[in-house]
Amino acid sequence: MAWQAEYFDGTNLGGTALATRSEGGPGIANADALPDAVKKRGGKDKNSENFSVRWTGDMNGPGKFKFTFKTDDGMRAHLKTPDGRQVQLLNESRDHVGHHIREVTLSAGPHGGD
Repeated sequence: MAWQAEYFDGTNLGGTALATRSEGGPGIANADALPDAVKKRGGKDKNSENFSVRWTGDMNGPGKFKFTFKTDDGMRAHLKTPDGRQVQLLNESRDHVGHHIREVTLSAGPHGGD
C-alpha cells in the first residue's frame, strides 16, 4: 500500500508542503532519504532538523497492530478511527534518541494514519 507523505518546514505541519511524494509507509531511514526540498531549505544545505512529515494512508482492522518508533528528536503519531476520532500513539518532544513500541487493537474498518 502506498502512503502519501507531505514534508513541511518547522515542527508543526504548517504552511505549504515543501515536498509531497508517495512512499511505502511511514518512516525515514536517515537524512539522505529526505526529499531535496527539505534538505536544501533556504537555498543552502540544512541538516535534518526542524521539519515535520504527515503520512496519510489506510490500515484495515480488525486486529492487533504493533508500531515501532525510533526517533532522534520529537515525534507525534496518531491514528484516525472509522468514526473520525484521533487516537494518540506517541507524543514525544525530547531531543534524544528514543525507541518506543505501541500496541493497539483496531476495530473493523479503515483506520487513517496522519
